[in-house]
Amino acid sequence: MGVPKSSSPAALFMAVLFAPAVSYDEVRAEVTREFGNILEASPVFPFNYSEYYTAEMGGNLQKVFFLLARLIDPAAVVEWKLRAQEVESRYTENGKRKINFDPGYLDASKLVLATTKNYDHRIYLGRGIYGDVQLRFRFQQFHFNEWTYPDYRQPEHITFFEKARLKYFDLLKTEFAAPSKWQVASGNYQTGALPLQEARIDYKSAGVDREKGEDVKKRIGELARRTFNENVLQEIGLFGGFFRFAPEKYREPVLVASVDGIGTKIKLACQLQQYRGLGADIVHHCLNDIMVGGAQPLFFLDYLAFGKLDPVVVLELMEGMSAACREAGCALIGGETAEMPDIYQPGEFDLAGLIVGVVEKEKILDGRRIAAGDVLVGIASNGLHTNGYSLARKIISARRLRLEHFQHELNATLGEALLQPHRSYQKPIELASELVELHGISHITGGGIAGNTNRLLRNGLQLQINWQAWERPPLFRLLQKYGQVEEAEMRHVFNLGIGLVFVIPPLSVDELRRRLSEIGERNWVIGEII
Repeated sequence: MGVPKSSSPAALFMAVLFAPAVSYDEVRAEVTREFGNILEASPVFPFNYSEYYTAEMGGNLQKVFFLLARLIDPAAVVEWKLRAQEVESRYTENGKRKINFDPGYLDASKLVLATTKNYDHRIYLGRGIYGDVQLRFRFQQFHFNEWTYPDYRQPEHITFFEKARLKYFDLLKTEFAAPSKWQVASGNYQTGALPLQEARIDYKSAGVDREKGEDVKKRIGELARRTFNENVLQEIGLFGGFFRFAPEKYREPVLVASVDGIGTKIKLACQLQQYRGLGADIVHHCLNDIMVGGAQPLFFLDYLAFGKLDPVVVLELMEGMSAACREAGCALIGGETAEMPDIYQPGEFDLAGLIVGVVEKEKILDGRRIAAGDVLVGIASNGLHTNGYSLARKIISARRLRLEHFQHELNATLGEALLQPHRSYQKPIELASELVELHGISHITGGGIAGNTNRLLRNGLQLQINWQAWERPPLFRLLQKYGQVEEAEMRHVFNLGIGLVFVIPPLSVDELRRRLSEIGERNWVIGEII
């Protein structure tokens, strides 16, 4: 049986619509005088979303949002709405208002407005006032409902609400900095002293659950052991990972290391609650980065940091990493899983990986053998990989694109297309290494095709890329269309359908392309070295 509990405090929120006859300074002064100190204010936005207020308030209306430095009991929003109506009456002449105050509250999960109008989605709070949930915070961002007012749906407005939510957390930390007892009084929270001996503080109360962490680590160990080979010398859990390296198998071995993250692709995965692919993302990104230098993988380590440890998310990520490491023949020999409540908000996390491989010194691919006349053979990517997501997310937000909507040109939802895991290029690289003389290989990550391939060039050599040599995949066309992104920016940010570039002598091109096609690798001649 459920036990009633006291509500968590919320921050008082105020939306103000005002006519040209009232200045912004006057609005701000009135809000401060009647409702309290302002913690955060939005820019002043033009209001042209509805003609509902025009007859009463006239045209050229403006709107501004305020977060007050005042914690309230959510039920007390009724009193604040009634007070707002009293203030409005002072700005009313002949039945026409110059100011409209819409109070509400903001907490960790939602933004609620108080209203006098009763609709089927609104909850009665008392004294003729109803609660209307305008925005819900899920998967790292605010989402609107089908009934949400148009101005609360605008990207620039939502940006302010998300900033205000962080300020709300700051307000909670400030008010609860000293141990205290909280009661509701006249719609405002008051504090009373709590004797220091009553304030029992432990690691769990600070936001770190050691028991949950230990359970997760046991399961991580099981997934890591699936990747072990005869060179792994210890179980997961010691202070370091031990890997036996046999230099006698090589003439002149060179170790190659790479560390990377997957950036803001994590944000999209959180929105869609699909995490397993991120595990493959980080392994494949690191793997490709060392293999283009000629190396074969030896072992991998991961780093996971959470605001609040979520065992389900951790295990999905680890399952993805474990499977990718097994496929690559790379041992997952250790890592770190950290819980840092003051660094990341609940629901937020970051993921990074480190890989170590080995290559014979004489087989290092660093571009020094590249010469004028060499040909660029591009291998098809399967999506954005792990780069360009900040721009992609900006386009999605600005155009209010829905990740769950099926896109016929993609033959998938937008979310599914964007979350395609960063593919491994291990097979085509190993094939090419055995088949032809490789002068260089470029992994197309941030910086695009030209930016990454140019890293291999020296002695005044230049790229000549034929950008029409392959058909650009629909996902990139869609992002360019909706974002109105300039072509130069597209080429700099995205891989545009080419995930790997081989630089080879002209006489090797036909044989390499034929063999790549035989193993299902779509490929094109995309340019040459001049």
